[in-house]
Amino acid sequence: MMKKDNFTKNTKKCMLHQENYMVSFRNNVETYAKEKHLTVQKISEISDIPYATLNTFLYGKTNDCKLSTAIKLARAFGVSIDELVDAKTVTEMQMIDLKRMRDFPQRIRYLFHWLIEYHSNLLQKKDRKKQISVLIPEIKNGTEMFFSYQYYLVDISECSDEIKAKAYIGLKLTGENYMPKYVSGDILLIANNRIDVADADYVIIYYGRIYLTKRIENKPKSYSFLIEDGGFQVGEDEVDGILGYVTGIVYQ
Repeated sequence: MMKKDNFTKNTKKCMLHQENYMVSFRNNVETYAKEKHLTVQKISEISDIPYATLNTFLYGKTNDCKLSTAIKLARAFGVSIDELVDAKTVTEMQMIDLKRMRDFPQRIRYLFHWLIEYHSNLLQKKDRKKQISVLIPEIKNGTEMFFSYQYYLVDISECSDEIKAKAYIGLKLTGENYMPKYVSGDILLIANNRIDVADADYVIIYYGRIYLTKRIENKPKSYSFLIEDGGFQVGEDEVDGILGYVTGIVYQ
């Protein structure tokens, strides 16, 4: 479930130099400083690093840096030390997720935190039933679905192995917006991989509202709200986030 972000652009601007981390470190600090429009003097004030020390680090020939200086710079820019140094202490996927999380609205970060905590606790239990969290959306104007903080667990152990392997969250439908395909009370099981799935229904967030959509034929990054609002189309770069596609249904 994911909002468009600038992590790819930012990562490309940050220099990588595996043989000399100081080269990457120095250039990445300069990159973040430019993005945030910070002068050396301002960085010195924010990070509590003496101006002379910072100036020597950026423009001198020093081949090393104190750990305390790296920590202060990371805190000043609001990033991790690994992002400044490119030390590869976390995986590429973890780094991508970290960058994305910073750009998500608080409600999305809360959802991810809740899911991580839930699955962490689940792995420590002996009971290996397959359960997933189901979002109960907030309903406005009678039919419109929005994110809420209401969740409950549903056992999907009886579903096929394929569905159990893919489903990571559920969405409980209310109202009759999507009849006859879906009815009120149906729980849509959503897979989070982003590959194009033929004839799949995608769950997206557009202006904070949850929609069921279809991929537009010959336009793999565009969606059409054919299930609910016929003819309305939107590009992937315009949506707030993509939960995934419907991989199964629990009927209630």
